[in-house]
Amino acid sequence: MSAILSIGTSNGVFVLGETPGEWKLMGQGLTGRNITCLQPGAGGKLWVGTDKSGLHHTSDLETWSPAVNELSGLGVYSLVFHPKQSKVMLCGTAPASLYLSLDGGKKFQELPALKQHPSASNWSYPEPPYRSRLHRLFLHPTDLDVVCAAVISGGFYLSGDVGQSWHERSKGLGKLVHDLCGHPLLPGRLYACSPIGFYLTEDLGESWKERSQGLAYLHTGCLSVHPEEPNIVFLTSHRSAQGGGSIYRSPNAGQRWESCEGLPFAVDLRFTCMAIRGSYFIVGTNKGDLFLSRDLGSTWGKIRTGMAPISCLSLMTN
Repeated sequence: MSAILSIGTSNGVFVLGETPGEWKLMGQGLTGRNITCLQPGAGGKLWVGTDKSGLHHTSDLETWSPAVNELSGLGVYSLVFHPKQSKVMLCGTAPASLYLSLDGGKKFQELPALKQHPSASNWSYPEPPYRSRLHRLFLHPTDLDVVCAAVISGGFYLSGDVGQSWHERSKGLGKLVHDLCGHPLLPGRLYACSPIGFYLTEDLGESWKERSQGLAYLHTGCLSVHPEEPNIVFLTSHRSAQGGGSIYRSPNAGQRWESCEGLPFAVDLRFTCMAIRGSYFIVGTNKGDLFLSRDLGSTWGKIRTGMAPISCLSLMTN
């Protein structure tokens, strides 16, 4: 296989593998569960977060096992692995809190400092059941004590001691962060999408700058950054939370945006997630469609259609 694509939907996980000329179904599981995040782990294991039943994992794409631990029964919305210690995991939940595992997901301990932050009493979610979510986690690529978190709706927070204490750094950004991304080549830089535009910081959130010139709509949802080129950024720009927009590309870290042509438009169509790796740029939609571009968004083809609404992607290439 030249590429393996894991797809999280509102009705389970699907894994596609690319062979010359087509994408074939390699495995599927967790039917009936709403998938919130995906992350490959050590030993070829795929980890999956769900909105109500904690974490699950598979090693063979046939057997999908629940991780029976402190996260069982919780909504898990973000998951990251330590870049140098494969058994160390951090998970973000709803209601918004942070959990740490030191043994590869067998046991988790809550790190309560985040939910004890003075601002936490004002956190919420814009839709029922209104419980806040720790929606995005990012580990600093060189200073492994630094953890970044985006809470919906609570803003951006930074910890310099692996979650033992937190500092809110939402000034200029706002409290509703739809997506958060960093880049290993520029450790101080973070990118953020919000309903009021795209924002960038060069100092880990000490100051944020809006960079929305060229976007048709300020309601930005998800984003992705080219793995080798930190100034090449992609995001979704929609008329509203319901949809009606497109994918936009910036060659200069958001100073200028241009629309990626060739994608469908509908007032109720949203582009919900993205993945970039090698020559592959893949986006999913709330209509269950997958689109692939081989030229960074200039032209598009369709991989698959008619799936359940897609929430997250994980892409691996040879």
